[in-house]
Amino acid sequence: MHLEHLEAPTHRGHCLLALLRRHPSPAPDKPYPRSWLRAQRVSETKPSLNSSPAVDKAMSLRSLDPRWADRAPTMRVLDPLGVESTEASLQDRLLRPVLSIAITQRLRYLSYWAWVTANLDEHDADERALFEKVLLVASTGHECPSAGTGTNGIMGGTDDLEDQLADPAVDDIDISAEAMQIAGSDTARFDSYYSGVLYRLLLFENEWTLTPLGEALANAYEVAVPVTFEAVEQAVKQETVPRKLLDQMMAGGCLCQLSSKEQELLTQAYWYLVTPTDHFDELAFGREPGPDLLTLREYLESPADSAEGHDAIIEATIAGASEVDDAEYSEDLDLFFTTGRDAFVRSSLVLLLSIGDWVNRRHTPTPAFEALADAREAWRLLVHAEFASYALQSLFIAILEAIKQLEPIAPEQLLQQLFTTGKFDQAAGDALAGLSLTERSADDRTTLTGVRDAVYFGEAPTAPLQTTVPGEAAPIDTTWGGVCARLQDTDSETDPFTFSGHSERAYQRLLDATLSEPRSLEKSQRVAAYSAIQLARLTTRYTQYYSTDTMAPFTNWFQTAQDEPSAATCWRLSSAHEEQAQIEIDPEDTGAASPFALTAASLTRHWVLDHYFQRLYGKIKDGNGKSPQLLQVEQDGRLTFDHGINDGNVYNGGVPNAPTLKFDRLGDICYELGLIEDNDLYDMQVTDRGRQFTAAFTSEEDT
Repeated sequence: MHLEHLEAPTHRGHCLLALLRRHPSPAPDKPYPRSWLRAQRVSETKPSLNSSPAVDKAMSLRSLDPRWADRAPTMRVLDPLGVESTEASLQDRLLRPVLSIAITQRLRYLSYWAWVTANLDEHDADERALFEKVLLVASTGHECPSAGTGTNGIMGGTDDLEDQLADPAVDDIDISAEAMQIAGSDTARFDSYYSGVLYRLLLFENEWTLTPLGEALANAYEVAVPVTFEAVEQAVKQETVPRKLLDQMMAGGCLCQLSSKEQELLTQAYWYLVTPTDHFDELAFGREPGPDLLTLREYLESPADSAEGHDAIIEATIAGASEVDDAEYSEDLDLFFTTGRDAFVRSSLVLLLSIGDWVNRRHTPTPAFEALADAREAWRLLVHAEFASYALQSLFIAILEAIKQLEPIAPEQLLQQLFTTGKFDQAAGDALAGLSLTERSADDRTTLTGVRDAVYFGEAPTAPLQTTVPGEAAPIDTTWGGVCARLQDTDSETDPFTFSGHSERAYQRLLDATLSEPRSLEKSQRVAAYSAIQLARLTTRYTQYYSTDTMAPFTNWFQTAQDEPSAATCWRLSSAHEEQAQIEIDPEDTGAASPFALTAASLTRHWVLDHYFQRLYGKIKDGNGKSPQLLQVEQDGRLTFDHGINDGNVYNGGVPNAPTLKFDRLGDICYELGLIEDNDLYDMQVTDRGRQFTAAFTSEEDT
């Protein structure tokens, strides 16, 4: 790797930072360059576990080697390896126009803002805050329920407001900036979030112009509320809400009283049952649902989405942020429909409801995917990416916990401790022999987990799984390709995605249970071994499935969304590239370590240690305040744990993270549309209306 050193003052708080030029990722069909998959030979004499500090220094992270004058400031931890970006990117492609990073999603906001905008030529930020406060005061007074339709998460300091509302002597509610603020600021949610939703649902053409779809929604709100716009506008001008107006708004205009007409129009908006066009004034509701609206193959080779704000939305989702700067923009209608954004959302929502209903009711022996075949393959790749992210993060946590226990330690010594002492090969052999799976019937399993398993395996357990290693098996003594071959031998010839003790779900549950154990070197060795077996399991999916001509469109689509390290990193570790995946450690240092262990060590060296620091230094160079600073490289090249963050604990409490915040908002949406019983998507219960609606897409006779 090439380095550039940024000269800076050497007093406290400043340092000489290594600024790395990132190597481009190799093409998906190319093997790793040797320099990526092996430890660099930096000396003719290799260190042993008892090597001297001088040799330890020689074995530092040579590709990084910053010349520190002082430590860089500790910064916020965010996706240390970048493994969550592939998941977030796929979620974004599948559900982008309707995914939310807000605290909650309230559909009446959309109707209200369409109504306000329809009645004004334009509005500024101060006016928008006042208009929003009228709605929020009415909703607080009405005591709207918190399940998807209340003011929880929006209004700050509501105690004083509630006291005023309860006092009959108070005739007017002061909504000025001095008297009331929205969630600690005086910025309308329209500015920070809902304008983007209105654009992506094709309800707004720009900040002050409604599309015909938005006009229809505004008219529906006008009919539903027992107030005139002029009365609301007068309250805004006076910065007070009279008691009479408040009572009228509470009677039908607040957040929780979505009318049946609004519900109907918003259902069509979220499922994009609109006429495709490249002119805003030609947009119209009325497209009929049917299986033909669920096909995706024609859109898989569309150009990757490069819309403004895309990266910001992904990073904010991983961070759990409630808003994104500069994320509001008008849609390019031609791009929207020709790239199938509507089709990806529509098919994804139908899949979630249809398969979620099957998970809860089991009304047929297996879930029905006939009309959802394309959606299933796209979502199977998302689940595939989630498995890879979990395994790679588990490997990183194993490294962190080992460093915390053994610090300071040279990178090569760390790798030898984890991979070459025989403990790794034994644990990997135990996992490769197959796990015993039992269902804990007393516990509930989330519907979303069931949907993931149904999509990936075609079946799903009814209760949470418990995995156990049956007994001590023979240690691994083969290559990565050999492990993959043994895994494939356990699979069904008709369907490789078999739900068994050799499946991704089984290995993830084993990792989950192991990560919950107290920290020890032996635990880190087992976590590393189980992670490697899981990554090998993912490698087999390329050989068995994703390398086939039939799957090429989906595979290519996935590769344009993935960011290394990801599942595609595992794909390149197929047997065809086995000779590229070796680490250079002398036999006297590795003992009887298997070729599989050495490949796992190489993978860890590049995609965990080197990649972590490369990403860290890039973040420090950019100065964006979100650097994943969890480890330090000392001047002698040895690694130490950063005890100054997370109260000295391991990243994320020692468990992998997942960017699933957006799914919570889908629960709010489907609940308000009357498609599920409550707003908890994780325990989703589909209503009769929801079943009838999804059946219109999936059943030929219903079209």
